[in-house]
Amino acid sequence: MRSPSSEAPRNAARQQALHLLNSPHTPPRGRPWRKAALVGAIALALALGLVAGRAWFTQPAAAERASAAEPQANTAAPVEPAPPAAAASAVTAAGFIKASRLSTVSAEITGTVQEIYVQRGDKVKKGERLASLDGRSLRAQLASLQASQQIAAGKLAQTESRLPRARNQLQRLNRLLPLNYVSQDDVDSAKAELDSFEAQRRQYQAELQQVGWQIKASEIDLLRTIIRAPFDGQVVSLDASPGETVSPISAGGGFTRTGIATIVGLDNFDAEVWLPESQLAKVAPQQRVTIKPDGLPDRQISGTVSLISSVVDEQRAAVLVIIKLAQQQPWLKHNMSIQVDFYE
Repeated sequence: MRSPSSEAPRNAARQQALHLLNSPHTPPRGRPWRKAALVGAIALALALGLVAGRAWFTQPAAAERASAAEPQANTAAPVEPAPPAAAASAVTAAGFIKASRLSTVSAEITGTVQEIYVQRGDKVKKGERLASLDGRSLRAQLASLQASQQIAAGKLAQTESRLPRARNQLQRLNRLLPLNYVSQDDVDSAKAELDSFEAQRRQYQAELQQVGWQIKASEIDLLRTIIRAPFDGQVVSLDASPGETVSPISAGGGFTRTGIATIVGLDNFDAEVWLPESQLAKVAPQQRVTIKPDGLPDRQISGTVSLISSVVDEQRAAVLVIIKLAQQQPWLKHNMSIQVDFYE
């Protein structure tokens, strides 16, 4: 509803304009400036009336718009503060997951592979058979040594059985010598015979001891024809096949294998990173890290720096850093590529 105070200026201007238009007074001849002044006054009054009316009509609309905007501003949702940013890493480096136990199992003796008992991917226990070598020559050698042992034992027994008689004979001759019943030559001959028997006994005893050692060595070699797992783990590669020759020492010709199977332990993994020398100041022992596998971006594991090598690799211009994992996860694999974030 319009207020009387706002409508008064408009009515006054309108009445003034109508009065001037309807006035019967006519200006006298010869004074044209009066007529021009009258027309200008009428135009000014109309203009003032239009301005006042426009202000009167637009004022409520502006007020309504202001009142409508005010509750919207009051009801607007408050802006939530941004969450705190994650702790920035001091250094990020690439590395690999490494199994603490990895072994290429070889034979301790030179021989020909007779049989392989495992396949790639098999999980094995410590002491479980992996392969066997042809042990026929070793068994034949062992049999020959055992025969030699029996012969040496027989000779030793025969010699030892003669010793008491030779001693008694020498003692008897020594008693008869003062009585001139025997000559000195008889005594000397009996003594020489006793000395010979004792020398033979020592010889056969040494031979028997030596062949005993050879038998033990041959038995050990025969046991070594069975290749066993050195620890619990998984077979990741087979490096020899039946019929191939294996040896603990490479022959250099390419026809002799030095390994039979490779086993990796599955119970303990570490992370290894080669850190550039320029970043060494940002890393310290027991520093916490986060490890993210390149092939498993949705997974990560924490750890701490357990070792910073005291040697700089000349080729890499970097230092080896070993990280102890907080947990051993089943998805960890040897040589898995990772990204490691070191935090301050």
